[in-house]
Amino acid sequence: MNLELLTKQFPREQIKSRQGKKGMTYYYVPAALVIERLNEALNYKWSFTVIKEYIFENETVVLGELRIGTDIVKQAFGNAPINGTVGDALKSATSDSIRKNAAALNVPCIFHTQSEQQQGNNQQSSPQSPQQQTDNPYRCSVCDANITKQIHDYSFRTFNKVLCMKHQQEARKQAR
Repeated sequence: MNLELLTKQFPREQIKSRQGKKGMTYYYVPAALVIERLNEALNYKWSFTVIKEYIFENETVVLGELRIGTDIVKQAFGNAPINGTVGDALKSATSDSIRKNAAALNVPCIFHTQSEQQQGNNQQSSPQSPQQQTDNPYRCSVCDANITKQIHDYSFRTFNKVLCMKHQQEARKQAR
């Protein structure tokens, strides 16, 4: 397993965006590129299985499971609106589940930002500007290192600021 490759930031041109609910912009890496990254970093020794699928009136939901050997198992739901065929929506929901499972392994493939208006109204938002977040949505506020969404969210909840793992350890030592 090549952890450095697994967690390496994707080039900016590979990050796509779409508008979401409540003024959110979602940035993501297409599932094909995430699968390519998993293949390279894990030497093709991983598998993905759809455990369950749900079809609602306007949306499909897929529970997918990503396995690496016998020790590492991640499960995550993916969802997609039904805008065309149910099959296309299920494919999109499966891609979403693959990305979410990969993100649980710290593959930096899902990001989101608030609209500028929401950032102005929300003091809990990340200290980064929308333009910085487009370039790389998650960065340490001390050393500007790339970090994952999970590290960003945990750090902000725990320390009320965005810190990479190294600076989180330093903050813990200072708190003692």
